[in-house]
Amino acid sequence: MPGKIFLRESIRIQLVCWPIYLLLMLLINSKLKPEADGLSQLIAWLILLFVFNACLAILYVVFFRKMIWKSLLLIIVLYVLLTEGMYYMGEEWSELREELFFTKREQYYWTVFANYIGVWIMAGSLLFHIWSRINDRLRQEEALRRHQKEIEAREMQFTLRTVQVNPHFLFNALAGMRSRTQELLPAVAGDMDRLSDLMWYILSASEEGKKKVLLYKEVEALESYIALERSRFEHTYIDYRVEGMSLSHKIVPVSLITLVENAFKYGIYTEGQTPIEIKLSITEEAVLFECTNIVDKARRLQSSLGTGHRNLRSRLEIAFPGCYQFEALEIGDDRYYVGLRIEQK
Repeated sequence: MPGKIFLRESIRIQLVCWPIYLLLMLLINSKLKPEADGLSQLIAWLILLFVFNACLAILYVVFFRKMIWKSLLLIIVLYVLLTEGMYYMGEEWSELREELFFTKREQYYWTVFANYIGVWIMAGSLLFHIWSRINDRLRQEEALRRHQKEIEAREMQFTLRTVQVNPHFLFNALAGMRSRTQELLPAVAGDMDRLSDLMWYILSASEEGKKKVLLYKEVEALESYIALERSRFEHTYIDYRVEGMSLSHKIVPVSLITLVENAFKYGIYTEGQTPIEIKLSITEEAVLFECTNIVDKARRLQSSLGTGHRNLRSRLEIAFPGCYQFEALEIGDDRYYVGLRIEQK
């Protein structure tokens, strides 16, 4: 990112400044050195242009790549190439040679060195200007990211407050309906039990502001959610597998439910050949969750802001900084995959 900005700004500024410099040089030399031909001046300008950009590239390596010793070697090599190359050039430069070292060759080297220092000052000035622009750009992007996170946090708080409106009333209402349907519709009563447990898990985690919950509690809530989805349709095909178990591993609350919910929302799961594939692998070192589904092309046209994934990434960064890997990608034209790996310390 900084490298692209540096290159773009350098080209933009030089395209404006160098033509002006060349015109001024030709105008001044036409008064001070009318005998100097245009070709010699053009060659001198091209050499200056090359040396200037070489100095700028070395400064970039120093400040952005931190290659100090290699850069010092490049500075020396560039000076030697410049002095010796100009000294042994063709007869076209005989006037320049006489002007630079008409007394001693040592004076020639010192004259070129003075000009070399001047070019370095010019390149350094441009570098620091571009560096300040890059820092301004990075500060603006960081401020924008912070602002976006604040907006997302406020949206999450608003959603949370909306969901938390008198939750005890909801549980009491569910308990009343369950008692009335227990004898006549036991299956519905069982779904109400699972829904009540799921809602209690989600609300308790949100009310307490938990960053982490025990994995087995998240798995229990996930299985309740999958059972509720299965009860909605007569034909619901889900390949759900859990390998291993731990009573101490932790995870971000409602993270697995969020990922599976998206699979049900945008996927095809009513055909036996294309089930939603859910796999949870638990080892001593990590938890790996994978979910794959066939995308419903009709639902794919619906606009999605990706809020769920963004919120999940934000919570993972807070709860497990540097200890997680999350990816969501399309496989081919009709398959969607999400994977979440969390290292357990």
